[in-house]
Amino acid sequence: MLNQELLIFPNPSNGQFNIQLEGDYTFEVLDSRGRLVINDNANENHTIDLSEYEAGVYYIRINRDGEIAVRKLMLK
Repeated sequence: MLNQELLIFPNPSNGQFNIQLEGDYTFEVLDSRGRLVINDNANENHTIDLSEYEAGVYYIRINRDGEIAVRKLMLK
């Protein structure tokens, strides 16, 4: 269910990624080497700012009530 409800846009982005998801959830953003970049909690719609980080591939792992979804983020 989480995979169908989760929307992250725009992707690719210049730094601002919007998460659209109902309810409370936690998320982690990892760089391409698996290093933790951001670890936070959110409720409903949330914006992540990666504009201070190097361009490249990042991964976001979202956990809502024990259900986990992972998405690739492309930072230009």
